[in-house]
Amino acid sequence: MTLFDFDKNFDAFLVVTQKNRRYFTRFDSTFGYLILTKDRKIFLTDSRYFEMAQESNSQGVEFELDIVGRYDLKDKLNEIFSSLKVKNIAFEDNELTFAEVKDLKETLKNFNLVEGGNALTELKKYKNDYEVECIEKAQKITDKVFSEVLATVKEGMTEKELSVQMQCLMLKYGAEKNSFDPIVSFGENTSKPHAHPTDRKLKKGDNVLLDFGCVVGGYCSDMTRTFFFGEPDEKIKKIYEIVKEAQIEVLNNLKCGMTCREAYEIAQKVFEKYNVQQNFTHALGHGVGIDIHETPSLHPLNNDVLREGMIVTVEPGLYFPKLGGVRIEDMVLICGDCIKNLTKSPKDIIIIK
Repeated sequence: MTLFDFDKNFDAFLVVTQKNRRYFTRFDSTFGYLILTKDRKIFLTDSRYFEMAQESNSQGVEFELDIVGRYDLKDKLNEIFSSLKVKNIAFEDNELTFAEVKDLKETLKNFNLVEGGNALTELKKYKNDYEVECIEKAQKITDKVFSEVLATVKEGMTEKELSVQMQCLMLKYGAEKNSFDPIVSFGENTSKPHAHPTDRKLKKGDNVLLDFGCVVGGYCSDMTRTFFFGEPDEKIKKIYEIVKEAQIEVLNNLKCGMTCREAYEIAQKVFEKYNVQQNFTHALGHGVGIDIHETPSLHPLNNDVLREGMIVTVEPGLYFPKLGGVRIEDMVLICGDCIKNLTKSPKDIIIIK
């Protein structure tokens, strides 16, 4: 059973994208179409995935399963929707390309297609127990990998080498894959918030910024930590303390019912105290779930309200070209009268001698 208000907006929802098919079925495949109605889930896939879909169907989420050839898809969809006697079919308008939407409208030209992307986005904001469990498991792996990296990082290794090491460790400890390509940067490269790993070698005095996560059960973790390899420059050390102060201030005051803008402003006020607010160049955080970036976004123009069941990141950062940058990121679950921090890695200054 889904949580859409079918009676008000549409009679059925056609899910085309891989990630959203998995969201409703917990089954991952590169080909498939999922039809949702008020009381039915009908999953169509081809012979490559049919046996695995049968196995998945017996493991927690029940759905009707039917096999379809790629070239029979158009007729099959029309046959099913006709048998369901539906008129208005919603689809993921904000996930599909113009060409895909055009093709979908041609395929289902006898039905009224309506935009359903916003309804799905709203539904995915709120995590159930299964989703929280998966995200917690993913974050435990992420925490474990960070701990191991601290014990194995060595002078002369490159950003690329450390990135590969982290990815291998996440798989070793049970992850399905990365949440995203890890951000690994040393020294002056840390001033770039989304730096790509390079052949830059680690040397004494560098700060190291790691932003990474993994996927368990289809759900993402996301964490950033900054540490120092050798005694750091006093300027970057001070920057670290300011970022840490801002993050702790947010974590101590974040609550259900607060707007995203209000959360952002907590960090911004700390940065204003030290006159470095201009070096905070991105949002405070974002939702996390089956996508690494989901709504809500904790930015200064967003008045969406944080509600119970949302999982968001809290990741203030400061970036100074030629000098370096610092970011500290945790994931938190918004509860009724508190928050639960899902990230356990330490955030006191770490200096590896």
